[in-house]
Amino acid sequence: MIPGKTPNLNLNWCVELGCSWYSSAKEGESCVC
Repeated sequence: MIPGKTPNLNLNWCVELGCSWYSSAKEGESCVC
């Protein structure tokens, strides 16, 4: 795992649930369904 980088595999679980990523300045990236 490369520091400072998020592998795409970690992001796929959100999309697979039919959800999408939402970027918030307060909470950072979160999976929104």
